[in-house]
Amino acid sequence: MTVQECYLRMGADYAAALRLMKSDERILKFLTMLLRDENYTALCAAMDKRDCEQAFRAAHTIKGISLNLCLKELAAAASLLTDALRPGVWTQDVPELFEQVKKQYDVMLAAVHEAVQANGGTADETAK
Repeated sequence: MTVQECYLRMGADYAAALRLMKSDERILKFLTMLLRDENYTALCAAMDKRDCEQAFRAAHTIKGISLNLCLKELAAAASLLTDALRPGVWTQDVPELFEQVKKQYDVMLAAVHEAVQANGGTADETAK
């Protein structure tokens, strides 16, 4: 899978990412770094505890990282969750919005793992 195909599968903006990062190699480098990021794990833990403050921080960081990497679908889902958590009150929308983040995150993980391996990466590089 090419990096462009990876971005297509993720519903991400490959052209914008390429303009920002200048090469597929740099894009892949940053996507691989995203696989090691702990904010998704922190978000899941905060959601399990219904900890609005920690969930907000993790979702907000995921949104920012996603925007920087032009991962528009993940960024949009994280943005909606961030907005719902911002007041610090657990609303009935929060679990469904979290499910959307999980869905987009899973799509991203699968696509990036495949792209890294297709471009000569190892399982160690894609290990979370």
